[in-house]
Amino acid sequence: MDTYDIEMALEDDYDISDSEFYNSDNDPEFVLNSQHNESDSGDSDDNLLVDNLQNNSDSETMTSFSDISLNFTWGDYDVGNNKIFQFTGNEGLQIHTVSINSTPIDILKLFLNDDLVNLIVCETNVYANQVLQSTRISRNSRMNNWTDTNSQEIQVIFGIFIWMGLNVIPAFSDYWSNDPLYKNDFISHLMTRNRFELLMRMLHFNDNQIPNPNDKLVKIKPFLTLLKNNIQSVYSVGEKMVIDESMIAWRGRLGFRQYIPGKKHKFGVKVFKLCTGNGYTYDFEIYSGREINTVTATGNVGEKIVMKLTNNLLNAGRKLYTDNFYTSCVLARVLLQNKTHLIGTHRKNRKYLPKDVVGAKLKKTEVVGKQCQEGIVVLKWKDKRDVLMLSTCHG
Repeated sequence: MDTYDIEMALEDDYDISDSEFYNSDNDPEFVLNSQHNESDSGDSDDNLLVDNLQNNSDSETMTSFSDISLNFTWGDYDVGNNKIFQFTGNEGLQIHTVSINSTPIDILKLFLNDDLVNLIVCETNVYANQVLQSTRISRNSRMNNWTDTNSQEIQVIFGIFIWMGLNVIPAFSDYWSNDPLYKNDFISHLMTRNRFELLMRMLHFNDNQIPNPNDKLVKIKPFLTLLKNNIQSVYSVGEKMVIDESMIAWRGRLGFRQYIPGKKHKFGVKVFKLCTGNGYTYDFEIYSGREINTVTATGNVGEKIVMKLTNNLLNAGRKLYTDNFYTSCVLARVLLQNKTHLIGTHRKNRKYLPKDVVGAKLKKTEVVGKQCQEGIVVLKWKDKRDVLMLSTCHG
């Protein structure tokens, strides 16, 4: 296997998962919700897993796990079993207005465009008027000074957010302080403190009168939809794509906040991301926990995430690189039937693996592997620890 391909499958995750002390039930990368901890030790069809990704899916995937045979016959490597797919997609920028003369604000507006800003303007004004009509407001309340916002003001708000990220001080109000230690003429000239705090109080992305108790992301759903559309319209995925997860640091109150000790930011919102080979985020899913009204479905959580994020990228000869949370023999077979290769590290306690490979005792730098009838190769390589890998396009 090519060294670059191994690195693209996340070079550092093998030394945890293949340790003799490793237990998938306690793996912080594998426990998605501390209140609902499930082991993925066998990808069992009898233990049907459920998560919010399926309920929130806007379209059916191009394949079904129920149509996949679970019979894997492993033998010696045969080059004739390898499937070769010609890449037929388009890679690169899809926006012709981007040039060497484009400014940072020009690039930002590709994502934070007029449609997205107008959505925020509309929903913020709607919510503010709902509050004014339904709440008793005292004579001295700041709400008495409310006036509808506009697109220019919302863009200023986002500019202030960016500046605050670059110049971090203890509290919002300190950005308008006259104390020489905090005094900031840049922000105070853009907007008064009272107006900023009032806008923060009213900032909205969806109508509160559209309830959906089964979707914890309902308040930002339209915003996320527009943002994803903008991201995907700017840049097209090439032959290589990667799926992994990231943490958005957050220690406030949130029903689906995650705690993952192995991450740099231990508390936050977990996001599954599909990225291009050069690091561009093409699609993402925010993990918001198990749904209240569950729906049975085959496939473990990792497999369903992969199929959701790659749904419109299949059958184009692409190669997907994953770490051992997502990789499985069943997923590899599903992707092969949709003309997509899978390369990644693999957990040794999952089903359908060749036992003589998993149980092989190797010396350092030795490699052993087997191939099934469809060209799926499972191999073990000995470094400081055993590294188990799967590939559908390598020997």
